[in-house]
Amino acid sequence: MSRAPFPAAPSVNRCLTPLREKGVGLLEVLIALVIAAFGVLGALAMMLNANRATNDAHYRTIATDIAVELADRMRANLPALGASDTGGAYITAAAPDCAAAPATRCAMAPAVGIDAVANCTPDQMAAFDLWQMSCVNGVRDLLPNGDFSVACADHDINGAAVTCAARLISVSWEGSLDDGADGVTVLMVPPPNEAESRK
Repeated sequence: MSRAPFPAAPSVNRCLTPLREKGVGLLEVLIALVIAAFGVLGALAMMLNANRATNDAHYRTIATDIAVELADRMRANLPALGASDTGGAYITAAAPDCAAAPATRCAMAPAVGIDAVANCTPDQMAAFDLWQMSCVNGVRDLLPNGDFSVACADHDINGAAVTCAARLISVSWEGSLDDGADGVTVLMVPPPNEAESRK
């Protein structure tokens, strides 16, 4: 009687080969999540910087409007600019205190909402202009830590040394960017016939 041959033993190589994995491993998923998180953080930082720059541009526009309006008021009230050696009633180191309103309320024409508009002297009109630009929809209301000053510029537009030839209107506020305070400066040059209009 013959015996049936034994089945062949499995190959050693076949037993030691790992099974093929299908799908994505946990390590690949974690790497993808880290890369996506850096992308989201970068986009968020870019949006925050854009928001700060937008706020800064908005405040710069408001400050420029305030400085230009004050320059227009100064041109409308040339007698208050005073003698060229002093700079007149508009010269101020800081915006007026809003708690102390001027005793005389002035206006070029009667305004809505202002009772008892008085006929004012040029200096009273200058004091009222400074108070209004600071306290009534002005620097203190519209700009964070807003302030302004008016100083003499001791050079004319050609660079010649002339005492208080023009007025420098500086408006400042607390900026939202890393550099801290921001500001704009407007140069108000009185018209050539300023001396005649002061008389």
